[in-house]
Amino acid sequence: MSARDPFIGDGVTWRERLVPRTVLGMAVLILAFAVGSAFSGVVFYSYYQFRKDKSDSYIKNFNSHRRSCWNKCNTEMDNNKRSLYIN
Repeated sequence: MSARDPFIGDGVTWRERLVPRTVLGMAVLILAFAVGSAFSGVVFYSYYQFRKDKSDSYIKNFNSHRRSCWNKCNTEMDNNKRSLYIN
């Protein structure tokens, strides 16, 4: 299989069409890659910060939630013990 595209009649390879020939073209290509990389970095960092904040709030509320569940269980155990003694 040759590198030439059969649908292009002038016989130019895909590499010759993709890679720029001038310094200005190379600068624009590098700038495009830099902008894409910066954008993906912002997206990934935003998602990381969102997950970190979510887990921090879960950890912060964990002790109070555990304490309230423990108190609720103790209350229900006491009520059940009283009902056993009454019956």
